[in-house]
Amino acid sequence: MLAKVVAGLFWVLSKVPPRCAIACCRGLSKALTSFDNDVHRVTTLNIGHAFPDLDAQQQAALVRDSLTHLGLLIFEMGYLRYRSLDLLRRQIHDVEGEHLLQEAAASGEGVILLMPHLGCWEFMSLYLGRDYAINALYDPPHQAALEPTILRARQRQGARLYPAGPAGLRHLVKGLRQGELLAILPDQLPGSQASGVIAPFFDQPALTMLLIQRLSQIGRPRILYGAAKRQLGPEGIRYTIQIRAADADLYSEDALVHAQSLNAGIEAMVRAYPEQYQWSYKRFRRLGSAYEDLYRRQ
Repeated sequence: MLAKVVAGLFWVLSKVPPRCAIACCRGLSKALTSFDNDVHRVTTLNIGHAFPDLDAQQQAALVRDSLTHLGLLIFEMGYLRYRSLDLLRRQIHDVEGEHLLQEAAASGEGVILLMPHLGCWEFMSLYLGRDYAINALYDPPHQAALEPTILRARQRQGARLYPAGPAGLRHLVKGLRQGELLAILPDQLPGSQASGVIAPFFDQPALTMLLIQRLSQIGRPRILYGAAKRQLGPEGIRYTIQIRAADADLYSEDALVHAQSLNAGIEAMVRAYPEQYQWSYKRFRRLGSAYEDLYRRQ
């Protein structure tokens, strides 16, 4: 029953024009910053540690803008679930670095596309699904009622989704060996400390996944970064797809060298438009007793 209610809510959101969604999300952002809540608190903590050179007013402005973009993700999920995919693709007005993706796919060695929680990463699948076979893992949402809508929104774009775990990983390996594209959110925390390594991210220690390093050793896949940058305007939202090359250190067999390169690549993209990063995610947790718990309430 709850799943039907959630699906109905996303259907309603899909009918909201993007320019109205922007206004709604700006109002939501203002509301979230007016009282104590975990989303506002974590966003503020993360931005404060990532951008210590900004004064309090600048940090507060970045927090508000970040929460606006966080809200837009909810509307965009409704659009991707219920609106015409062809019409949505028309909102993609530019693709930067497309030749990198075309060359990587043409190699036949497989492609690992790293898509941080930046901009509308869901639109990346919309762009990719037209020309490429996409394989990806997913973590079931904490609210089980959200899962059917999220899965259908992603699957109708052409993505093959597998639950995170050994079975899902086997599907990724199979796709890579067949020269297909793997889409990975590289700034998620690994499931345990043993499956990651501590490496700096915005000069903060961050537990960083080693899954990409493991996959990069299967054959000779090409690794790229990708993001869908939003441009908000009076007519709504337009998107620019950005494809970036990875540096040589990302292919390193040394875990720390690899992790440092990975986080540096993500950070470079985030710094270009930091308001579109998901700062509400507790990126700097699971560090162990040797580090301060950034998110513990005082």
